[in-house]
Amino acid sequence: MRRFVIHLLFVLLLGPALAAQVTVTATAARKILLLSDTQSPMWIETLLLPKHENDKARDMILTAVASDSAVSAVVHLGDITESASDASAWKVFERFAEALQTRRIPLYPAIGNHEYMLNAARAARLVRAHFPWLDPTWYSTRIGGVALVILNSNRGELPQEQWDVQETWYRHTLEQLDRDSTVAVIIVGCHHPPYTNSTVVDPSKDVQRAFVPPYLHSRKARLFVSGHAHASEHFVRNGKNFLVLGGGGGLLQPLLTGNNARWKDLFPFALERRFFHYVECIPEAGALVVRVRMLKRNFSAIGAPYWFRIPYQAEGVSTR
Repeated sequence: MRRFVIHLLFVLLLGPALAAQVTVTATAARKILLLSDTQSPMWIETLLLPKHENDKARDMILTAVASDSAVSAVVHLGDITESASDASAWKVFERFAEALQTRRIPLYPAIGNHEYMLNAARAARLVRAHFPWLDPTWYSTRIGGVALVILNSNRGELPQEQWDVQETWYRHTLEQLDRDSTVAVIIVGCHHPPYTNSTVVDPSKDVQRAFVPPYLHSRKARLFVSGHAHASEHFVRNGKNFLVLGGGGGLLQPLLTGNNARWKDLFPFALERRFFHYVECIPEAGALVVRVRMLKRNFSAIGAPYWFRIPYQAEGVSTR
């Protein structure tokens, strides 16, 4: 506890200076790929939801992401494995990470609830073994003119002091990035979605309270991404974009649609279940192009049934 109190005092006193110290080294920007929830189905989950060749879908997505010739960075929004405390469950991810490392493509994770599954202490050790630099479990990084701010949304797993430190760091980091003339656009990411029409998982009130207001207030933050709900959803709140992209291989979750939906979903296909997918973010001059890359239902190919553009003021900054 003493460590977190001291950390909190440093954040309050130093603010943006502290945020700069934990920023990961930048790389040049071409295409940023985002995926989430690549865990294999747990047997208990299959009692509630049907399987649909989930491991095959995950393997196709991981192969497509790892082999993309234009990718500059990969973001994984949590639930990498079905149980992070099981060393054998990491094998598929390790092959994926090795393929990225061979091409020197950085991989930036967010921590999901399955990263605490079953044995939290052992899970934490295995997460640190795969991501030794991930301390604390929230951070920012630069990819050309794009800034990524990755948060830990597992409120129930974080002590109050640690949660408070993260909140303060997050606000100061967005303020610093808004002032940075070399930043064109900010993407905020965490595992739990503030908004979702899933019938299986609830929208996170903790994320709504702690992470959404600073995002809405930020001048350059234009896209909030999350997983946890195993579906593709696109919401706009107060003129800002929220994208759920939890279709990396976990059991697909049915959604509330039509008049039963909690929030208006801009995804053009009003299906109860959205198929397996990942997302491309392509920075262009004055706009971020966001494209959902979705498996066809017969697994014959990966298409792009939905895309949208998010304009921003580049302030003369090149995104390349």
